[in-house]
Amino acid sequence: MTRQPGAFSLALSIVAISLSGCASAGRLGEYDFRDRALAVVMVSSPRPEVFTGSVPEIVGDEESQTWQQALLKAGSEIVRGSEAAKLQQRMDEVAEEVDVTSILSDRMLERASRILRMRPVEDTRDADFELEVRLDRYGINANDWDAQAYFFVKAEILLLDAADGSLVWKTKVEESEPVNQGTEGLNTAAANVVTAATFATLSNEAIERAFTGLAEFCADRATRKLQQAVDKTRK
Repeated sequence: MTRQPGAFSLALSIVAISLSGCASAGRLGEYDFRDRALAVVMVSSPRPEVFTGSVPEIVGDEESQTWQQALLKAGSEIVRGSEAAKLQQRMDEVAEEVDVTSILSDRMLERASRILRMRPVEDTRDADFELEVRLDRYGINANDWDAQAYFFVKAEILLLDAADGSLVWKTKVEESEPVNQGTEGLNTAAANVVTAATFATLSNEAIERAFTGLAEFCADRATRKLQQAVDKTRK
């Protein structure tokens, strides 16, 4: 993927999928998961994108698309400069030091096993079921230097019966959320709105904590779809 140092653009996939309703229950109602073993498998785990100037695909209904397209047009004037370039380089360097996908995987395993009342295991050889995670894109973006920064994720999640590889349940996740002052490591440095410029003032340690927040955001959004699907089977 070609990167554009110093370029910033808003992640526009704002809750478009979640607004379409609860996740399908698939075949979840056919299984008794209690005390069975669950493992998480990261099939694809690209590096997180950080202020790359790359905009996720616009999705959703016609009204949301019109609104998103307006934002895209407003964000077309990309801020460039030495400070922006330095920030992207530093964010990339910190991303190399933080194993975001491992944090994401661990949190997904903990949350998914609790939702399904299963036993979490790390080795797939010990698992009765596998939660397969196919990350397409995820990261932190903003539409310019002084605009709100967002976490975003685009992924597909599948629950598989490990015995024969059959599909039990699947969902797509395509969402974003403003980075806020409650994100660990940002609460003391952030103004009312957490921007790209805010990140430029943070220590590397605080940026590492922001990447941890990104991983938790991705895991929580994915497992929220699972919770919705399980709730559907219990009605």
